[in-house]
Amino acid sequence: MNLRRVWRLMMNYWLVLLLFVGVATWLHPETYPGGWRVLMENVTALNCSYNNTLWFLLPYALLTLLAAPIMRLVMGLRGKWLWLFLAAAFAVKAVIYVNETTYTSWLGLIWQNLLAAMGLFFMFVMGALFARDGLMEQVVAAIQGWVERSFVVRRMKVSPSVVCLMLLLLLFFGRICVGASTLIDPLFLLPMIPVYLCIQRPQWLSSTLAFIGKHSTNIWFIHRYILVLTGTLITALHYPVVMWAALVGVCIVCSYGVKGLMKLLRM
Repeated sequence: MNLRRVWRLMMNYWLVLLLFVGVATWLHPETYPGGWRVLMENVTALNCSYNNTLWFLLPYALLTLLAAPIMRLVMGLRGKWLWLFLAAAFAVKAVIYVNETTYTSWLGLIWQNLLAAMGLFFMFVMGALFARDGLMEQVVAAIQGWVERSFVVRRMKVSPSVVCLMLLLLLFFGRICVGASTLIDPLFLLPMIPVYLCIQRPQWLSSTLAFIGKHSTNIWFIHRYILVLTGTLITALHYPVVMWAALVGVCIVCSYGVKGLMKLLRM
């Protein structure tokens, strides 16, 4: 099952690569495809220089393929052994982050992707633990209880959802202030998920997010190409929210085309 999932992911990636790099080569021949070496690095996903937001595509695929043995290992860990395992996984993540190096040789790129997979391993294990022990539900219940007992809810009569929204914004802006760092991102991302789940969301918002979620992989694959191919059309909109909405809208339209081709080719 995981092998089939990874195969479909890579076929999706290659189809987007073929379509958009083909168009980009026609519109910007001075930049694309950039030589056979660059092209093959992107085809193999060892170095996604055309769309650098895909840097964790291969590491994700590798962890997905190894999900079954990893889950068996995690399921058997309890007590102090679990905490030692988590500490070791985070230590490996920290060492890789501190000693991050950019490689250019083929073997170096393979090694770089293996290191990236090891760096993502901590978050992968945390996800497995949340699923194993139902931790998400427990954390959500704990946050809801704490918020409902808080001063602003009991005395100031502020809605619990408003308090949770304020906490979510605090975590979000805290993450921005600290800056991008794959080492400390889990400290912000892990609590953001249960805090978000504590917020009572209108049905239209949940439906909108679910709709975008169906296209999330293609949005991830496509958005960088859209920015390149449209030049300054999207950035000329000036306002970040408007630019984001326009970019997501164009990506979703393109996603329908990619999904149609995937279905036609029975990928």
